[in-house]
Parts: sequence; C-alpha cells; structure tokens
Amino acid sequence: PAVTDFWVVARAIALFAEQSGKLPLAGTIPDMTSDSDSYVNLQNIYIEKARKDAEAVTENVKAVLKEIGADRELPTEVIERFCKNSQYAEVFNHRSLDQELGEEPMTGDIACELADDESQAAWYLGLRASDRFLSENKRRAGDEIKDDDEAAMASDIAGLMVAAKKVCQEMKFEEGAEVPAKVLEELARYGSAELHSTASILGGVASQEAVKLVTRQFAPLNNTFIYNGL
Repeated sequence: PAVTDFWVVARAIALFAEQSGKLPLAGTIPDMTSDSDSYVNLQNIYIEKARKDAEAVTENVKAVLKEIGADRELPTEVIERFCKNSQYAEVFNHRSLDQELGEEPMTGDIACELADDESQAAWYLGLRASDRFLSENKRRAGDEIKDDDEAAMASDIAGLMVAAKKVCQEMKFEEGAEVPAKVLEELARYGSAELHSTASILGGVASQEAVKLVTRQFAPLNNTFIYNGL
C-alpha cells in the first residue's frame, strides 16, 4: 500500500532524532522576562535554528521517498508544520471490542484499582457483569420489574452478583477480590434506563472522539472510558 505523507515525514523526523539526539526545534519561545531587543534576538535565533532543522528533515524526506520508490515531492509547509508540532505527536494502539472481551485482561492493574474508592474499575467490572446477565437472561438486571416488587429486584441483584463472580473468575483475580455490592445494586436499580443528562454528555464525548479520528487531530481517548454521573 502507498505510504502517506504523514508517515514519510514521521520517518524523516525519526531519522533526524537518531542523527541529532533531539526533535526538530519548533521555533517559538515561551513568554519570559526580558527587554525587547534581547527577546527579539533570541526569537530570531530560535527561528533560524528551526529553519535549519526543517531543511535537514526535508533532506531526510527525500531520502525516505527514494528508499520506498515514491516519485513525488512533499509540500514544504507540511514538513515545517510537522517539525513545529513533532513534540506533540503520539502513537495510539487501540484495541477492538473483540480484543477487549477476549484477550487476557490486565488483571493486576484492575485488582489494584478495586482497592481505590475513587477508581471507576468497580463500575467497569459491574458493566461487564451486566453484559453477562444480559446475554444469559436476554434482558438487563432490573428491567421488567415493578417499583414495589422487592423480591424480583433482590433476585436480579443476586443474579448480577453471580455474573460478577464469573467475570472475576475469568479475569483470574485473587481470592476475595469482588465487585462491591453497592455497584451491582445501583446497576440493577438503573436497569436499562437512559437519563437525558447522562446521554447528552456521553453523546458529546462520542462525537468529539469521532471528530478527532476523522480529522486525525488531537489525542483521542485510549482504552475504556467510563463516566460516573453519581
């Protein structure tokens, strides 16, 4: 497959970093206490160094294009913009939902998080238990239960606790690690209800992440996102 301009410049900057031991200079300096003449002179030094770094990266770009047999040139502004922002570049390796549910989980990290009252790990496990309850019963825990039917609610909570134990066993937690009962009780009480305020926040987050991925700008969320509206 054709190599995009992004990866060509990324490779060129990686070569620059290997050669010089640092990333290209952005060419800007932060606000500082200084007289005007000194600040302008320092700014010019930075700009000149950034220009030279961009020229070196441009030569690397030509070398990379020749190496991959690509008969094209990259716009100067693309290379300069990448050099200016190279310190903010990040690589994210996302997992699919199938991998999330099927691969060996990060058991140690999740177990440690369970001991932290401010962590959302318990809700993550609770939601996994809720999904298991759904697959086994074809409905969410707490659905189809009247407000005054305490026995039915207790039965669903018990079923959710069984599902949570299975999730913990699959994740090979140490003996004694479990999902707090208050989390499972709240999930059963909630059922599959959708609160407009929570839905609007999650919808906003989802749309924001979609824009990031489509435009390939700004750092996206990496891994599971859990919003606690309590």
